[in-house]
Amino acid sequence: MKNYKTKQREQILEFFEENPDRCLSARELIAESGIDAGQATVYRTLSMLTDENKLRRFRSAAGGDCYRLACSHEKGDHMHIVCKVCGGMIHSDCGFIDEMKSHLLSEHGFALDTGSTVIYGVCAGCAGTKH
Repeated sequence: MKNYKTKQREQILEFFEENPDRCLSARELIAESGIDAGQATVYRTLSMLTDENKLRRFRSAAGGDCYRLACSHEKGDHMHIVCKVCGGMIHSDCGFIDEMKSHLLSEHGFALDTGSTVIYGVCAGCAGTKH
């Protein structure tokens, strides 16, 4: 099936490009973006953009799907840390990630897909603390 470049498709992709660290459900996207499209069109477009690796789909802390702009390949190994309160996403690419991958592989025979790994918790802003 051919994917056409529709106005709604371009608006959705542009919204995510302007908000690269946000993870939004389809309903949040509709409410916040001002895109003039029906819910079915938005869901279909999100699915197509995910299939094209332009967006990534994650399971939100609330249990539904949320979407964010796909990470560029230049980030290398990193994990996504998502705040359960505000939905903010942080890319964690510190040395700990390499240690964890190595441990999981050597001790458990498990190859971690860091690009798809999400850790949920509460960010410093939502917890009322600063680092």
